[in-house]
Amino acid sequence: MEEEAVLSAGLGVMDQLVSGEYDKVYEALRSDVREATSAAALQALMNTATDGLGGPKEVTDTMVTGVTDTDEPHAIAVIRRKYEKKSVYFRIAFDPDMELIGLDIKKK
Repeated sequence: MEEEAVLSAGLGVMDQLVSGEYDKVYEALRSDVREATSAAALQALMNTATDGLGGPKEVTDTMVTGVTDTDEPHAIAVIRRKYEKKSVYFRIAFDPDMELIGLDIKKK
């Protein structure tokens, strides 16, 4: 997978999450992953990670990594976005067909 495509797609998903477009992110998940979650669960994940941090600011760091030693190779866009009080790390995973297969959001 191309690094720029993974990062661009990851930034797009992050922007949707920050904008509260949980239904769009949910619909973008690959069908088997979508069956295991809900838009409400995505919202809860985002709320937990950003609770009490104030408003979102700029993206401060990005990187793309690939995982090939698992049953399913995938690429992960790692994005650090500054908020008023702390930073939040978004890890957004895509399969080889660039379908969204997972995300993790944590404050640091």
